[in-house]
Amino acid sequence: MGVQQVFIDSDGDSRLIIPQLIACGFTGVHPCEIKAGMDPRPILERYPGLCCRGGIDKIAVARGGAALERELEERFRTAWELGRYTPYLDHLFPPDISWENARRYAALVLQWSQRDGRGRAAR
Repeated sequence: MGVQQVFIDSDGDSRLIIPQLIACGFTGVHPCEIKAGMDPRPILERYPGLCCRGGIDKIAVARGGAALERELEERFRTAWELGRYTPYLDHLFPPDISWENARRYAALVLQWSQRDGRGRAAR
């Protein structure tokens, strides 16, 4: 029927069953929840045909400041370097993320999404 991407929604650590998911025809996992061990970079490196979504750590967003900035830089660099990855918060915003940090997160995501694959501002 022309479907080329089939994602499975797994809230937790699905690393042990990724080979079986691929064998069943799944092409992606989401959300990659950092707290559960689902770091997109090693998953994408190990399974070059798989796509990932999510993977931005809620704890780093709640901390704000440099922790938030480092987290977004790492996730966007993973997306640019490996492809097949859409970085976003791995679930809804929990109540421990302040309004200030939520706004900073949104501003930084906009900035990073407007850069080129080397992290420079797009022209």
